This record gives sequence, structure tokens and C-alpha cells, in this order.
Amino acid sequence: MKKHLIAVLLTACLLFSFGTTAFADPSGGQESNANNSATQDEEGHFGYYLSDKNAKWENDKLPTDVGELVAYRDNGKVKYRETRTVTKDDTTKVTSAIPTLKDHTFLGWGDKERKGNSAAIRIAGDELIYCYEENDIYTVDALWGSLTLEGGSKPYDGTPITLSAATFTLNDNGLDPKYSRPYYNLLDCSAPIKYSTKYSTDEENWKNLNDISFTDVGTYTLYARQKVKLKERTDYKEVEVVGQATYTITPRPVTLTSDSDTKVYDGTALTKKTVTVGGDGFVPGQGATYNVTGTQTEVGSSKNEFTYTLNSYTKPGNYNITTQCGTLTVTKKPTPDPVVPNPNPNTTPTPNTTPTPNTTPTPMPVVTPAPTAAPSTDDTTPENTATPAPTATAAPTATPAPAPTAAPAAARAATTIPQTGDNFPAVALVIVMLAAIVGLGITVVLRTDKKK
Repeated sequence: MKKHLIAVLLTACLLFSFGTTAFADPSGGQESNANNSATQDEEGHFGYYLSDKNAKWENDKLPTDVGELVAYRDNGKVKYRETRTVTKDDTTKVTSAIPTLKDHTFLGWGDKERKGNSAAIRIAGDELIYCYEENDIYTVDALWGSLTLEGGSKPYDGTPITLSAATFTLNDNGLDPKYSRPYYNLLDCSAPIKYSTKYSTDEENWKNLNDISFTDVGTYTLYARQKVKLKERTDYKEVEVVGQATYTITPRPVTLTSDSDTKVYDGTALTKKTVTVGGDGFVPGQGATYNVTGTQTEVGSSKNEFTYTLNSYTKPGNYNITTQCGTLTVTKKPTPDPVVPNPNPNTTPTPNTTPTPNTTPTPMPVVTPAPTAAPSTDDTTPENTATPAPTATAAPTATPAPAPTAAPAAARAATTIPQTGDNFPAVALVIVMLAAIVGLGITVVLRTDKKK
């Protein structure tokens, strides 16, 4: 009997030890020690889910306006349940504690659609009627709203940087979409948002996005604000969701370089007054004026020094300007080379080519002896010696007449021959022979007349 009694006592001690381990939460309910498993009891429990692993209870402390909270895991997600039990149709108060999540705004507690009740958003501190199935833990979800803005950057170009409109998101992480979608219908916002988003650069003066612009170099913060109304029974609660983004405009690189130049020494100053703009250059309509003071007179080199002044509408902060000086160079006047005499002045073949045109008239004197042959044929006549005196006189008279005519005729024939393509000197010989025959005929006639 004593042995049975001891066994019963040991069993009771073990059960008590297990019970205290299952429900204890020495860490205050944070994820690191949430190793307990959910168990079904005869009656249900009420609990909370923060919907994001980075969400925390306000001030990292569990709510004090509810019963004791115990952390447990459900499908790997840490949730919290009250140790007190509730029965179906009990009125339960939602904690008024506000959890926190960086860059998000807490909207309220999401009451999932369940059998017997539709989805609803419960404002912190609100009361609801508890319903459950199969003695489950009745958990509500933390709902987070966020405004996402895309920042940007660009080098200065004189035009405003493009600003992106904010995008409202409900539980962008950590909550199953099948639960978040029904909540959209309970918020007075949608995609696109019904209430216009306002923007500001100081979180005080709120404007439309088109009324804000960033043009000059700098780093700017753009704030966005979206007012969201929560439907709670017949009333609305307005919640302000905020977001921000950073825009950066960097200086535009510009290089100013005075031009270089060179010349031979002539006693006057060398200057070059132009400046070349490099890098990305000034934006259209902006620029600078230049005062180039560099000069070089004597033989040598020096920098082409200059200064610049930006135009009144050109802001120095919008540019990263670097300067470079060109070089002015004066060189020595060259010494003329000595004249070197030509050791072989007669070797130049040029004069020998000059007589080439004189070769053309060479055939002309060849034909001139022809008229002298006519008198020589007449001298062969053996008759009367006295008679040849007048004949000789007449012959030279008749003979010279054709001779000069024949020579120019031959020359002309030589010059006109290229028209027919036949430059042949035999034509001149034929003319001379004809003249000789005519002269001989005249001599014979004269002699015949004298004999009569």
C-alpha cells in the first residue's frame, strides 16, 4: 500500500512540473524564449500576432491591461496568448497597447474572417465578441500601413530631379495576403488611394507633389503623408501614415583651360585670349567670362594665366570647377643658311633642249639650191655664146621669182601638213621640179623665137 501511495505522489509531481514549464514565460514573451507549443484546452484563449518579426511591443514590455501573456509558436511564427480562458460569445477587450515597427504605422488589430463573423479592424482598446471553433486560440493580427517612396540621385543639369509618388502598402510583409486583402475593404483607401497623399520638405507645410521640386546641388528629404480612415462599426478613426525618401543632386564637373600658342621671336608680345570649356561643361544658358593675362615677348615659355567670373545666374555650388593654364612659347629667329656655289654650273642639261624647236626649219634651206639648177641646165646648150647673156639675165629674173615663193610654200606646207597627217618634204621637191620644168620651157620658147 505504501508503495502505491509513493508512485501516485511521484506522478503528481511530474505532472505539476510539466504544467509550470508549459505556461511559464520568464523572458516577458519575446521570441527568443517562445519555445512552447500551443495546446488545445477545453475552452479557448485570446491572443495576439504582431505580423512581423521586427515588430515589438511598446517599450519592449508586454501589455499590462490584459491577463498574463504567454509566447508560443504557430507555424514557426511567434504569437502571444492570454492565460485566462474565454468561452464562446464572451465579450473580450483588445489591449490598448500599441506595438511598434520601424517605418510603419500601426493601424489596428485585424480580426480575421471566421465562421459566424466577418473580417473587421479592431481599434486598440476596442471590445469584440469572442468566437472560436474547436476550442482554438482566437488571435488578432497587428495591421501596419506604410508609404514607400523611391529616392534618387543625378548630377546637376539645370532641371529638377524626378520625384516618385508614394505607394501605400498594407502589411507589406509578415501577413498572409489572404488575410490582408479583406482588410483593404475596411480601410478608406485602396489602390489608387482615395485620399490624396500630401508631401512636404519640412513636415509642416504639406503640398501636392507637383508643387515641390529640387534643382540645385544638395541632399533633400521628401516626406509623404497619407490619412487613412478605419471603419469601426458606424464610426471612423483617422490614422496618419507617413514615409520619406532622400534625393541627391551632385555638382557638375567643369574644366576651364586657357589655350596655348607659339611663334618665332619678332620683338612683340605673344598672347592668346581664348579659354576652352571641358568636362561636362556649363548647362545651356549658364557660363562665365574670362580675363586672360598671360603674355610672352622674349624667347622662352610661360603659363597663359587667367581668371574667370561666373555669370550672375550661374551658381558656383552647382559646379565643381577646375582650371588649367596653357603655355605661351616664343622661339629663336632662325639663322639663314649660307649660299653654297654650284661646282658644276654647265652640267645643267636645260640649254641643250632649247634647239629642239629649230629642227623644224632645217629642210627649208635644203630646197633653196633647186632654182640654181635651172641655169646650170641651160649652160649645156652649145649654141651661140652671145645669146646666153640676155638668157642668163632673163633666167635669174625668172628663177628668183619662184624661189622665194617656193620656200614659204614649203614652210606653209610643212605647217599645214599636220591637218592631213602627212608631214612629207617630197612636196617641196615636186614644186621645185615643176618650177624648173616651167623655167626650161620658157627658155626653149625664147630660143625658138630668136631662131625664127
